[in-house]
Amino acid sequence: MKLITIGSSKLANIKLKSSFVSSLHAEILLLDNGDIILTDKGSKNGTYVQNQRVEPEKDITVRRGDSIRFADVYLDWNMIPTMPVLDPTKVKGVYGVGSNFRNKYQLVGGTVSRFHATFKEMKNGQWFIRDHSRNGTTLNGVRLTPEMDYRVKAKDVIVCGGVPCTNPVPGGSNGLIWKLAVAAVVVVGLAFGIKELIGNGGFGKTPKPEDMITGSALVYGAYHYTVTLDDDPFIGIIPDWPQKYEFGRDNLKGGVFLKNTMNATMTKSDKEYIAEHWEPFSYFGTAFFISEDGRMATNRHVATPWYGVENDYEVSNEIKQQMILLRNNAFTINELRTYRDLENLNDTPLGSLIYMYLTNYVDKSQILNEIQRFNGYIMRYKNSSVRISGERDYIGVAITNHKYSTYLEFDRCTVVKVSDNPEIDLAIMQMNSGALPASVKFVYDLDKCLMNPKDLKPQTKTYWSIGYPSGIMLGLDNLNGGMQPTIHEVKVSKLPGEYTFQLQGENIGGCSGSPICDRKGHLIGVIWGKSTKLATGSYGVHAKYVKEMNDKIY
Repeated sequence: MKLITIGSSKLANIKLKSSFVSSLHAEILLLDNGDIILTDKGSKNGTYVQNQRVEPEKDITVRRGDSIRFADVYLDWNMIPTMPVLDPTKVKGVYGVGSNFRNKYQLVGGTVSRFHATFKEMKNGQWFIRDHSRNGTTLNGVRLTPEMDYRVKAKDVIVCGGVPCTNPVPGGSNGLIWKLAVAAVVVVGLAFGIKELIGNGGFGKTPKPEDMITGSALVYGAYHYTVTLDDDPFIGIIPDWPQKYEFGRDNLKGGVFLKNTMNATMTKSDKEYIAEHWEPFSYFGTAFFISEDGRMATNRHVATPWYGVENDYEVSNEIKQQMILLRNNAFTINELRTYRDLENLNDTPLGSLIYMYLTNYVDKSQILNEIQRFNGYIMRYKNSSVRISGERDYIGVAITNHKYSTYLEFDRCTVVKVSDNPEIDLAIMQMNSGALPASVKFVYDLDKCLMNPKDLKPQTKTYWSIGYPSGIMLGLDNLNGGMQPTIHEVKVSKLPGEYTFQLQGENIGGCSGSPICDRKGHLIGVIWGKSTKLATGSYGVHAKYVKEMNDKIY
């Protein structure tokens, strides 16, 4: 474990030179299991993750590469060391000890540190403990040297900051209790399983709705648009020339907002406005579990929401207009003729890069010849067509029945595969933990999904869609206080097409990616859009394509 302090103080591990940064602004804690914990230490001007201000003195989990800002200074991840990677062939697991709720062995006491110590379980059956604390850890009464591994045996007595800690090693008195506990769990589990089989008519039982809803998860994501030029002759020639241009959202005025604006009128206040009000676009959707290792299915437009932006006239036209303005401001004339024209390039940030190149890297006797060559480059740059795509800033899922105080506590996931067929709006995601959350009691079995779309007959059966309409707003609107999806009854309203089918039943924003299933939990399809012509109509993509995509991954 390693603690890194961040602030303007000379004593901070990472010193930031800004009058807006507090002396001890924040802390980053690198845990032995690979987790990275960020804590704002009550700073005046705040700590921001993905442009969202975090609550002071509250630990949040972040991921290497996240956009983190301390007041007006962005974190340079190159300054954060990488913890040694544990050998998975030798290490079975790493478990935290301390007062923080993230620890497997949580202790209570004012002398116990948040992340006091770490247990390491080896695949050969051996256990080790490492102390990270201020008040120390003792093993059989002997205080441990911090940040060193000590072998733990079954009968050893462990005390953390004066508070006794459970010995996790099987064997001895603890080991006997551990074995009896395991045996009891097995017996109870078998009894419960038999009861479930008998009580629900044996194999092929109908799952309970309260179990089925745990198979759906709320997706929260953030992204921004990226723009590249099809013909930018300056890339590879001019040092520090931008490779791309980033567009997000103006959180004060709304609309599309260019982050790295480079024009002649940019002032210090302009830069401060961008730092304060530029943020990525955010959205909600739904995903559902399809494997025991935490794999999920959803829509392509949930996993990569910038897909198809070229067909969105309002957004793409606004971006293109801002790119024209950027390039015209960068070069107010189309042709350089004199040294005075060359000097005038210094009036713009992009133009100054060209001026520095021509005056620092080109022999003075050749400058006029180079100017002629660069005149052609300027015209190509200004007239180039643009290519609009996007980049993901964040994506995570909220598990049904879990309680959250901020989206930063959501479980992180990764987009594994996105359909390359424009007609199939599907994607596969994976929990970063590589495991199914313990509270999920239902996983959609793709081997039992509907493989023949011709079996869908209009108005013959009632199906369920289980998702999160309106995202977190309705997801938390319940007596339980945890995340809860909504179950909608839907029917097929016409003969299906090759890739999709039409549904009678309203689905609104946030439902995208919801599973459509029968009462036995067999997957029929995935909600992908709302009809713009029918008041209560929506569309689904056939379940067979989920299975085909997932099979290709495996």
